[in-house]
Amino acid sequence: MPLQQSSDALDLICDRVHSLRHYYGSRLLYAGVPGNDGADWMGHSSTDVLREHYHYIFEGAEQRGRAAIATMLTPGADDPTEATEVA
Repeated sequence: MPLQQSSDALDLICDRVHSLRHYYGSRLLYAGVPGNDGADWMGHSSTDVLREHYHYIFEGAEQRGRAAIATMLTPGADDPTEATEVA
């Protein structure tokens, strides 16, 4: 295999691995993992890198937090024993 083809194949593999890394970081944040834990697990020295690369997730965090609090304040919303039965 010529050197250029080998180089192109390696670039493609590296791009795919890096895409998986971004997917992993996104899924951590969407799942509610604190940014400092996600940064640590991904080998970043601070949350600044996460905020730079995943700003679109952090932008919706305030709204998601408000919705979570509203759900918690709804009587019985988080207690399956108080759920109303569907007829």
